[in-house]
Amino acid sequence: MRRSRILMATTALSMSFLVGGCGGGTDAYCEDLRSAEEQFTAFDEGTPDAQQFEDAISTFRSLGEEAPDEVAQEWEVFLGAFDDLEKALEDAGIEFGDLADIQAGELPEGLDEQALQDLGTEIESLGGDEIEQASDAIEEHASSECDVDLSGS
Repeated sequence: MRRSRILMATTALSMSFLVGGCGGGTDAYCEDLRSAEEQFTAFDEGTPDAQQFEDAISTFRSLGEEAPDEVAQEWEVFLGAFDDLEKALEDAGIEFGDLADIQAGELPEGLDEQALQDLGTEIESLGGDEIEQASDAIEEHASSECDVDLSGS
């Protein structure tokens, strides 16, 4: 009997250390979300410039790495969309910064009309319900667990 009480007490003590250790990660994640709030809203305010885009992606990747288990999978989906976008641009032979020129009607050297249409089709296919659901879950978690509004409203 005494042995089982000692075992239970040891287990309870070990669990309290484990649970206590987990909270700091969420706190750090929430703090980093607060710091990144402007980068999320930059996407809601229109097309960010190339540097803003690169900075935001870097921040998003860091957040994805430290995301708590509740939203880790959603971050993978969200970041996967950016990976796919970067690959589509690379395959077309352009960089994110070239998109502003394209919007102004100037084609980057080596990009013809057909390649531009193919790129547009590829970019349109990157969105979708899965990415929207992941983004919504990240926003909801940020709001409920971190008191951070990523919706841009």
